[in-house]
Amino acid sequence: MEKIKQYEPGYWESRKKRGKPKKLESPQVLWELACEYFQSVDDNPFRKQEIVKGGWLAGTVFSTENIRPYTWNGLENMLFERDIVVNLTDYRMNTKGNYDAYSKVLRAIDKILFDQKFSGAAVGAFDPRIIAMELGLTNKQELKVIEEQPLFRELPESDNKELPASGTDVSDAEIVD
Repeated sequence: MEKIKQYEPGYWESRKKRGKPKKLESPQVLWELACEYFQSVDDNPFRKQEIVKGGWLAGTVFSTENIRPYTWNGLENMLFERDIVVNLTDYRMNTKGNYDAYSKVLRAIDKILFDQKFSGAAVGAFDPRIIAMELGLTNKQELKVIEEQPLFRELPESDNKELPASGTDVSDAEIVD
């Protein structure tokens, strides 16, 4: 396509679209990519090497498969590796309103990520403390400090009167009001 000069007719038509084109052409494309990510995570669990610590198999090394959690960072890494987008922050935050069409898909993805992490932590597949922090479910305890009433009330400066020294006979003391 030949570039139109500013003074030529039709220039304004070429200027209707501003900025870079969206890398994710539609919400459907984002959903399909997210589903590919979920499948990739499910198909590639973590492999952990463990050693039998006791019994007649002591010292034997065996491998276990551990489920991997779905994360926004993992999805963004996959999209980055494919040279689609660097991150989804603009899509998720939608500060300029350019990505309104993506909000339902992003909400669905967010709920899937939350559910998989929460469910995994509930059954012990993931460390519940780490997942709780990730999901913003930390157990916050509010400490309320109550200042107790002092045993002896301090008198204001105007009420302070000279008291006789200890061991002094007060029977002859003059009482002043």
